[in-house]
Amino acid sequence: MDESFINELLDNATDGIIIGDANKNIIYINSTLLKLLGISADDVIGKHISRLPWEEQSIKALPFRFDLINQDKTITTTRTLLKKNGQKLPVEMASKLLASGNYQSIIRDITERNIIEQSLIENEKKYRVLFENMIVGFATHEMIYDKNGKAIDYKYIETNPEFEKLTGLKQKDVIGHTAKEIMPNTEQYWIDTYENVTKTGKPMAYENYAQELKKYFNVWAFPINQNTFAVMFTDITDRKIAEKVLSLEKRLFESVIESLPVMLFLKEAKELHFALMNRAGEKLLGIPKEELLGKNDYDIFPKDQAKFFIAKDRETLQKKGHLDISEEPILTKDKGERILRTLKLPIVDKKGKPEFLLGFSIDITDQKFTEREKEKLQKQLAQSQKMESVGQLAGGIAHDFNNMLGVIIGQTELALKKTNHSSPLYPNLLEILKASERSSELTKQLLTFARKQNMSPKIIDLNQTIEELLSLLISLTGENIFLSFVPGKNIGNVYIDPSQLDQILTNICINAKDSIENTGKIIIETSLSAFTPEYCKTHTDCLPGTYIQLIINDDGQGMTDDTLSKIFEPFFTTKEFGKGTGLGLATVYGIVKQNNGFINVSSKPGAGTTFKIYLPKCNESKATESLSNNKTQKDIHNCNKKTILLVEDEPMVREMTTDMLELIGHTVISAKTPEEAIKIATSNKAKIDILLTDMIMPKMNGKELSQKIFSLCPKIKCLFMSGYTAEVIAKHGILETNISFIEKPFTIETLKNKLQEAFNT
Repeated sequence: MDESFINELLDNATDGIIIGDANKNIIYINSTLLKLLGISADDVIGKHISRLPWEEQSIKALPFRFDLINQDKTITTTRTLLKKNGQKLPVEMASKLLASGNYQSIIRDITERNIIEQSLIENEKKYRVLFENMIVGFATHEMIYDKNGKAIDYKYIETNPEFEKLTGLKQKDVIGHTAKEIMPNTEQYWIDTYENVTKTGKPMAYENYAQELKKYFNVWAFPINQNTFAVMFTDITDRKIAEKVLSLEKRLFESVIESLPVMLFLKEAKELHFALMNRAGEKLLGIPKEELLGKNDYDIFPKDQAKFFIAKDRETLQKKGHLDISEEPILTKDKGERILRTLKLPIVDKKGKPEFLLGFSIDITDQKFTEREKEKLQKQLAQSQKMESVGQLAGGIAHDFNNMLGVIIGQTELALKKTNHSSPLYPNLLEILKASERSSELTKQLLTFARKQNMSPKIIDLNQTIEELLSLLISLTGENIFLSFVPGKNIGNVYIDPSQLDQILTNICINAKDSIENTGKIIIETSLSAFTPEYCKTHTDCLPGTYIQLIINDDGQGMTDDTLSKIFEPFFTTKEFGKGTGLGLATVYGIVKQNNGFINVSSKPGAGTTFKIYLPKCNESKATESLSNNKTQKDIHNCNKKTILLVEDEPMVREMTTDMLELIGHTVISAKTPEEAIKIATSNKAKIDILLTDMIMPKMNGKELSQKIFSLCPKIKCLFMSGYTAEVIAKHGILETNISFIEKPFTIETLKNKLQEAFNT
């Protein structure tokens, strides 16, 4: 190998090369170093090595002594050269003694290496600061395996201060020790997790509970190599406890919300979309919450209803206070229309801006129904009490009033008998008689309304009785009104005074006629109806049982609700003055009530009126027997001149009745008291034909007197009379069927007929 080739190699070397003689004079320097320093070979060849542009400190430290350089050892030092431009050039110089006695120095630019090393030093300082001051626990570990290669523990290599703070384990107590040495009950899942990290080389993040430390940790595990790993962790015990509390509170909240028996809903404030609906709300609306959430009222309810709901929502949000809606109608899917009581209130953010609208709704439909039924029952009770009060008033004055009317009627008739028709007093007496008789009829009507009039009930075939009355009713209603009867099949019989049934049909049909303008129709129907105890609970005027229903329907003008509520009140009338007493329907009401029935009326202006009267169906066996007895005809004998024992405690009535009896040809023996009557009967047994006695008298009533008289005179006939109401007479056990009775006040003709009837009994 020639010298030129060697020089070429040396000149192109990446490091600087210097060769010096034994005196350390430079005999060779390659191009690499010359370029690096920015000098020429002439500047240094033949000169001592110290003549290189060394930094002052580097000159002092140059190894000039030959005893430091030998063939067996290369001395390496770091020095600093100065470039021609004055820039420092850090170099590493490796010097060795050659066999020729010269020495060789390899000079390497270590500028970049110094930068890297310095950077590493700086980084290490930074990482150390970070390691020492990081706010998460940090530790490095080495896995420990058994002979089968299964991880059984891990050793602590390094920990940071936060590790001590979070675990309570001192660094000096853990470094070099294993987890199980420090914490014998360390759970296996920690070891298994870290083994997986080292084997797969993949980091993991997870949360776990350390039983030994009684804490929850959030852990990040990183592989370093196949045997070592690092972990960072934070203490999340407080958070986990808070989460558990929140979870419990949430479950409790949800449980309470779902268990509430009332509808609870939440709407977001902006678009009023449903954000929450509880189980009670789903059940009430009949709509699953999945179909509700995210929708507003317009998506669910009819337009008008949704408009109402949203208007109330906006009102609540605007006023920022609660809104109590006492009655809120709502159309539900399964239950139809319901009535809710709803409370709405806004849920606001920290700035007071509404975020949600919270609502509670209670279904008060049944409550409102109960309240309305209660109100209805109270009205019925009030009406009943009012009717009862009028009845008591009527009953209270009936006896004395009837006695006075009896005297007026009787004395007037007697006066008429004694007055010539051409007398100027005769017309006046007729008017007095007419007014008295009219007053008597009004009193009877009033007592009928009060259910206190005397009556003679019989078991009758309702259909047959109505058929017999049709011609009379048709004549009363007139040719312009079509009246028809639709009898129900096999409806049975009722127990009622036939004359009272006449009054019912007559009064209602006349009212129907008056309500029809020009032409119209009245339809009478009968049928059977049964009422249960449940129905009667909400209808105080009705008792459970089977009833025969009498329906009278007209297509007249109808009535308003206000008029309808007053039609049974005595003296209430819509007719012109002088054309009605206002006692017609009051009489109907009284008759129905007295016969243990009830009456319903429905009417609308322009839609006619329907009366539904319910009379108890009569026992069939009793009805058969009674109807059979009714068919037995008794012989009728004329009541010629008879001797009559008259018993009356009221002097005026006694005198007037005596005059009437004598006028029609009878002999009268009068008595003021029952005791006097008994004495008379005892001494005149053979002479007395008929006992005519008042029913209610001091010390002894008419029935008791008649029994004593019958014991003395077994063949004597008896006619009772009274101005008291049927209720009072019944209390004394007097009013029975198959007895002869005349009601005060009476006329001479009525008295004559009743005596004839009593004599033939």
